[in-house]
Amino acid sequence: MIKKLLMVPLLILSFEMTANADELTDKQETKMKWFQVLTVMDALQTIKIASTPGLVELNPIMGANPSVGTVIAFFTVRNIIHHQVVERVPQKYKDAFIDIPLVGQGIAVVWNLGNGLGIGF
Repeated sequence: MIKKLLMVPLLILSFEMTANADELTDKQETKMKWFQVLTVMDALQTIKIASTPGLVELNPIMGANPSVGTVIAFFTVRNIIHHQVVERVPQKYKDAFIDIPLVGQGIAVVWNLGNGLGIGF
């Protein structure tokens, strides 16, 4: 599982992208930083799920009882892919490619907080 997850960013980075995408605006950079903060929070919550018997992960990609290694690999690979995609899409699509995952990540963290997971180990 981990090996498969780690292959994805290598494949993405190996493709030559011909599109000449614009750089991120300051506002977009700030939103990307918030996405990273929320990702770390969610990753810590998910590690807690993986480390606590009886808790079940709802992400079908990781499965109900992922290992800590799978959790770390998933979040690392997902964020590398997200960053690479956002860098390469034309400016008119960048906000959508940032905002939709940002909102989704925020919902996941709030859901976990509402279910008593807190932040950290």
